[in-house]
Amino acid sequence: MKNDHAIRTLGELIDINREGEEEYRICARRASDASVRRLFIVRARQCADAAQELRRLVRQLGGGQGVGTAGTAQRNRADPQDAQARDDDALLEECERGEDRALEIYRNALDDQHLPDFVRQVVLRQFESVMSSRDRIRGLRVRHARPGSAARDRHTAMRR
Repeated sequence: MKNDHAIRTLGELIDINREGEEEYRICARRASDASVRRLFIVRARQCADAAQELRRLVRQLGGGQGVGTAGTAQRNRADPQDAQARDDDALLEECERGEDRALEIYRNALDDQHLPDFVRQVVLRQFESVMSSRDRIRGLRVRHARPGSAARDRHTAMRR
């Protein structure tokens, strides 16, 4: 089929968003700070919405319902289980790593010359949203970092 490659690419993006939704829901349950919890809940919803939008594109391209469920991007996101016994700083750090991994998948998709223009526009918009979210998480992580922590020290050194 003409759109097989584009459909596979969209499947990887669906997977990374489904993993992100799961990651953020877990982190929201574990977060102690209300602003951190709110951010995680919002990001979980954004990931779910992005995956749904990508599924619609798959259907437009002639793909079936099962696209994005094979786990092609499986475990490309951070693992909030690793931060299970840690604090909000650790959860934020895991989520930032997850967003970095998602950005990598989106960059690869945008480098794909086989994507139709209407699909590329959606992928680019979602990529920009992930970038913005990663920056918000990084900023929140730096603000919540304990004095003397590596995150706060790196941020302070960068501002000089």
